[in-house]
Amino acid sequence: MNWLSNLSIRFKFLLLPAIAILLLIPLSLTFLTEQKSEYALLVQIEREHIPKMQTLSRLFSDFSTNHVRFISLLASALKENLSEEEFYAIGREHISILNSIINDFEKMKASLDLLQHQTLLYSNLKSELEAY
Repeated sequence: MNWLSNLSIRFKFLLLPAIAILLLIPLSLTFLTEQKSEYALLVQIEREHIPKMQTLSRLFSDFSTNHVRFISLLASALKENLSEEEFYAIGREHISILNSIINDFEKMKASLDLLQHQTLLYSNLKSELEAY
């Protein structure tokens, strides 16, 4: 550190920003590299995961709505003494809606590239829907 004490004050004041710049360059490069990888990850999420989630959310909403209609049908059948024909006709409509939801679920699998664990979950959920 003897050489530092031999330098003029003017040179010392010029040396300090130069050292700071040299330290900021690698930090800036690291930041830009991380920012680029985060951007790539966000693009992947936007293109792959969000469409899957939107489709599944819509199907789940349709299924839930139809389930509430089934429950409402059962409740109204007890309250309003629906005839068997009316009960069957309304129930048949709900079953056809459920079948279209299952078909949409199958179309979703065909349109999206599912990973191995997602395919397993899909198979389990489909069997549960069909059992319902």
